[in-house]
Amino acid sequence: MEFQSYASRTSHSAAIEIRTQEGDIVTIKLSELLENSQAELQAKQGNNNLSIFAESSSYSSSFSLSVEGDLNEEELKSINN
Repeated sequence: MEFQSYASRTSHSAAIEIRTQEGDIVTIKLSELLENSQAELQAKQGNNNLSIFAESSSYSSSFSLSVEGDLNEEELKSINN
């Protein structure tokens, strides 16, 4: 009987901090995670061969926005641009 497995995990993240002229702070955080796994089982009994293969993947992402202070309408327009 032979068993093999493989797993990988990749993650990325970024954060942007914007400080307005009035001293307000806007922080934007982004992240993503990708996970993959594979497994294979092979068995032989007499003239019979058995092979089982399994694979799974998952992906997740997140976004957050925080504001320290009180943004006025002009600051919100500038950030959106």
